Amino acid sequence: MNQKNQKPYLSIVTRARNDEYAGGYLERLEFTQDILFKQLERQQIESEYILVDWNPPEDKPRLKDAMNWPSNLKYTTTKVIEVEPEIHRRYGYWEIMNINPIVALNAGIRRAKGNFIVHRAGDVIWSDEMVSFIALRELEKGWFYRSNRKCINANILSEDLKSYATVLDYCKNNVLRVDYPGQKKIANLPLLHTNAAGDFSLMSREMWIDVRGYFESSDVTIGGKIDNLLLISAFAAGYRETRLSGDISIYKIVHDAMFTTSTQLNRGVDNSPIKRIHMSIYNFFEKYVLSMGIPWFLERRYMSFFRLLFGNFMPSYKKVPYLPNSYFINLFNNIVKGKVSYRMNSKDWGLGQESLKEFVINTADWEQDCGKN
Repeated sequence: MNQKNQKPYLSIVTRARNDEYAGGYLERLEFTQDILFKQLERQQIESEYILVDWNPPEDKPRLKDAMNWPSNLKYTTTKVIEVEPEIHRRYGYWEIMNINPIVALNAGIRRAKGNFIVHRAGDVIWSDEMVSFIALRELEKGWFYRSNRKCINANILSEDLKSYATVLDYCKNNVLRVDYPGQKKIANLPLLHTNAAGDFSLMSREMWIDVRGYFESSDVTIGGKIDNLLLISAFAAGYRETRLSGDISIYKIVHDAMFTTSTQLNRGVDNSPIKRIHMSIYNFFEKYVLSMGIPWFLERRYMSFFRLLFGNFMPSYKKVPYLPNSYFINLFNNIVKGKVSYRMNSKDWGLGQESLKEFVINTADWEQDCGKN
């Protein structure tokens, strides 16, 4: 590890804040983070772990101080990047949503140094087989890597598990559900592994920079297809997918926020006749027009016009409007056909113009050796 300008092989980016998202998020984050560090050390993977602390609450410690951080890691540099509340307040619905998850991830991804970068959800555990696969150092820059997600019982946090090995055994033996790749092809779209893409998408640093990260919006629009858009953009840019299978997988600790159903999504509709007419118009266009692949400039004008007039009728979650699936399907088709650029963000994506505070918690040996040259 004495090469000049040595970079980590892998950067892992997680975003969080010290609140009670989905109940006990900080506990899940610390639990899974500790397992990850042990795996990286055992496999001797030169790594960089970045935790983005978005909009830290004023009445609670910041994550760099609130969490238990190991200080003797030889292979993993750990750091916290803080995004202050004044930046958070630039985005729509900031009063309702305490975190802008997309921009938070992009801020960490843009500042990551690894040859390969992966977004890791804070309540996810990687299988030993996954870490062993990465440790082979055979990842290719022209491919993006996807994995099946295995959901496990949240009781893992209350079990008396003495070692990380027993944690992994518990995961293997307590799988509630497996999120496999979808088998149904939609329109002319490539059949990619888009199921649960937000929990594991691994790409080279060059690929992340090329596609400019996850699609950002000036409003905090919630849409389950944002993660899929990343994969579509990568495919349209000429990269291809590698599906990891079998035991090369990830484990997701289930929580209530994972199971929000369509009946729980509040559209804010009242029963007045005019409101019902407006909603009927919206549903008609969503079902019969947007899904037909109309020209991009007409589709954008329609969406802007409808949102301006009938914004309260857009699908919403916690009163925050999000773009419907039909919008994304039309967008996906236009990107694949080359009608829309696969680069959805500007050059300033990931708060590129901002000087964010970075706190190094632990400096790995490979980075210390680099500094001596």
